Formats: sequence, structure tokens, C-alpha cells
Amino acid sequence: MIKTKKILSILVVTILLGTSFLPSHTSASTIDYNMVTKIGEDLKINYIDENSWEYFQEKDGTIYKIEETANLETGVVKSAIKSIDKNGNLSLQKTTLTTPKENGVEIKTTENGSTTTEMIEKSSQVEANISSTSIADNIKASSDELTPWRFSYTNYNSSSLDTSLTYGAIAAVISSLFNLGLTASIVVSSAAALAADHKPNVYTRHTRSHKNVVGTTILAGIMDDRWTYENSNHTGIIAYDNEIDCASGYSCN
Repeated sequence: MIKTKKILSILVVTILLGTSFLPSHTSASTIDYNMVTKIGEDLKINYIDENSWEYFQEKDGTIYKIEETANLETGVVKSAIKSIDKNGNLSLQKTTLTTPKENGVEIKTTENGSTTTEMIEKSSQVEANISSTSIADNIKASSDELTPWRFSYTNYNSSSLDTSLTYGAIAAVISSLFNLGLTASIVVSSAAALAADHKPNVYTRHTRSHKNVVGTTILAGIMDDRWTYENSNHTGIIAYDNEIDCASGYSCN
């Protein structure tokens, strides 16, 4: 069965992550209850390495262990969701496979021997002032003076989220909206907050600004401001970051 969701997006995007699948066997697990995340708390993630992590989360009175692996080259995220009984025994509930596609993100869920596929598609719209925002290599003009920051474009994006999505799957969705990797601070902080609180929606804004060398069209600097929000009117900030890329030999402060 294939279900389709639309993402309100203004940025044509990619995505990230994934490697070999996670084991389906069960075993005993010693739980540090201080590491179990409850609704309203910050997500407590244990990073095994840069491509894999795990965390414990309590939902409806049951504690779950979520194990995830990622591949930054292929863009695939693989997740195993296991419940834990009072004796610490693990029982695999389901696995998910989040894969980047040309038109969005595919999430394939296997549970009780049945597999369903959900496609999160993207549509795009851009509010733009200029079309070119790439810094040329080894640029240098006779003047070192730069213009003030000027507006380039703003992207507004939104997505409905299944409240059962894991941190890794949400990170993949957000990274696709921003066209960023999993390790980007806005992706990490937003996904952790959304996964901890089981938020049903996410709204994003990305504004790019630029600087030129005075009296020329030479592009000397790019500034990206990114926000994620809880609400459709872009209130309730979840996370924000700012990134500046300045050509060598210039100061973009």
C-alpha cells in the first residue's frame, strides 16, 4: 500500500543517510532510566559513531529502544524500533527504511510481516530577488569594500509528520527540506525536538542574503538564515541557525 503526503516546499531538495540493516533478534537490555526520554523532555541520544545512534523513549506506558544507522553518501536511514518488557527483554516491533527519491522521501515500514510504503513528496515555490548565489573561486577586485547584505530569496516549507516517526526519519525529512546533511545543527536540533514531543507538523523557512564587491556584480559573500517552527504562521520557533560563507580575502561581518 502506498500513501502520499505533500510537502509545501520552495526548495528542490535532496536527503541523506543509510547502511546495512539492523538485526531483528531480541535480547536482554539493561535500562538506565535516566536515559529514557518522556514526552516534554529533551531527547537523550547515544551516538555510537557518526553513522549510528540509539535512544530510549517512553510512550503510552511502554519503553522503546530505537536503533538507527545512516549512510551519508546514499542518503538512506534504517531504523529498528524495539519494545522492552519489565525484565529488560527486547521485542522487535517494526523496522523502517527511509530512502531519498527524486521527488521526495520514501519511508518503508515493516511490521508483523507486512510492509507499507509512504511517499513524502515535495512541491516548490521560490520568492527571489536574484538568481545567482554562487561564490566564484579566487575572486578579487580593485576595491575591498562590500555592499550591505542584500536579499536573495526565501524558501517556505512544511510537512505533516507521522507522530511515530523516529529521530532519524524526521532528520531525513528536515534535511530534505533544507537540502542539508544530517549533521547540520538545524537538522539535529529540530529532529530531536520533534521526535521527543511527537509533533505532527514542521514548518521551515530559509532566507539567503548576499554581498557584492562595491561597484561590481562579483559575489563575495552568502548568508543563510534557517528556522523551524511548530505553527503554520511561523511562530513557535523550534530551532534557528545562521551560516556565512565569505570569499577568501574579504570580510563579510
